[in-house]
Order: sequence, then structure tokens, then C-alpha cells
Amino acid sequence: MSKKHNATLKCPKCFQEYESEIWDSYNLQIEKNDITPIINNSIVTHTCPYCKTKAYLFNQIMFHDMERKTAIFFLPGVIGTNEELINQIIEIAKKQGMINYKIRIVEEDYDSFKEKILELTKGYDDKVCEIYKSIILKDEANVKIARFLFKDEKITGMYIMYSDGTNKVIKFQDSLYDSIKKEYQSLIKDEPNIVNQEYAERIIAKKQ
Repeated sequence: MSKKHNATLKCPKCFQEYESEIWDSYNLQIEKNDITPIINNSIVTHTCPYCKTKAYLFNQIMFHDMERKTAIFFLPGVIGTNEELINQIIEIAKKQGMINYKIRIVEEDYDSFKEKILELTKGYDDKVCEIYKSIILKDEANVKIARFLFKDEKITGMYIMYSDGTNKVIKFQDSLYDSIKKEYQSLIKDEPNIVNQEYAERIIAKKQ
């Protein structure tokens, strides 16, 4: 099931305190297979009842997909390489009945959490996606943000923003994705808990 709790928040504009609902977990099947509230940020958006100012609260949250037996934990800035904490999260998942589940931990930012969910629900392998990013970005300098763009059920491109504020969109190459998936197949059999650019660089290094 999805879980929420009420918390007292303070408006950043008028400084009034108010009660708001905080999502702790989001069960995809319970929520009728609708990821819209995650993608449009509504589950992390809180509106002050006094001045109507909207504010974001990027709290820890778990995305639970029972059909794909996958749980994605958004834990901003609390994991790092701490294996003990990772093991605790896995044990928590098991106690909630998530046996033989694929566990992913996202700590970078909320957009990374959304991207991971989109990759999962649209049928992409997030390990291949991260390797794809690394290969595309290897000749790019001063990249601040790199995100996949989705339309309907497919990745259509990759948005890149540079540290100077400029940006561009690179068309997604299905043939390159398929080639990476085939070429790295033997190296990505395991299901690590953290799949990001550092993971991708380690896998690529094994091929060199």
C-alpha cells in the first residue's frame, strides 16, 4: 500500500505554519498504475493555505512496483558508499515482503528519482541507460545536467545543460541502446542497489 503522514510545514513566504500530507511510499498498482503525481511533482508540492505559495519538499520516499518486483528508494544525500545503511534498507524491504525484489537507491536528486521510475515503467534497463549516458557524454565538458526525454512509451532524446547555462538536446539512438545492451550483457547481470554514472564508468572500464 501507499503510505502518507501529516506534518507541520512553514511557508517560505508568509512564514505561517500549516498541516500537509507527506508521501512516504508510492505503490504503483494501488495508485492505478499512474505515475503522473510523481512526474509532475505534485506529491512533493505543498501549497500554503494562507498565501497560496507553493513549495517543494523533497523528502525520502519509496516507489513500489509489485508487478515488476522493484522498489526504488529516494534517499537524498544519506547513503553515499555506506554499505551498512544500504543493507539496512534491503532488510526493511524484505520485512515489508519484498523478497527477490530489485532494489534501487537514488540519492542524487528528485529528477534522478523520476528518471529511474520512467526507465522502469517504460521498459528500459537503467544499467544500459547509464552506460548510454556515459558513452554520449565522454566527449562533453562542463556538463551540469544530463536527462533522458520521454514521449509516450519511448525515450526520444537526452537533454544536456552545461555549467554556463547553455543546453542542447541529442536525439536518442535506439540502435546504440540495443548495441550497448548486447555488448555489455555479460557485465550487467548483477543487480546493484545503486545504478548511476559512477556505476556506468566502472562497467565501461571493465571492457577496456
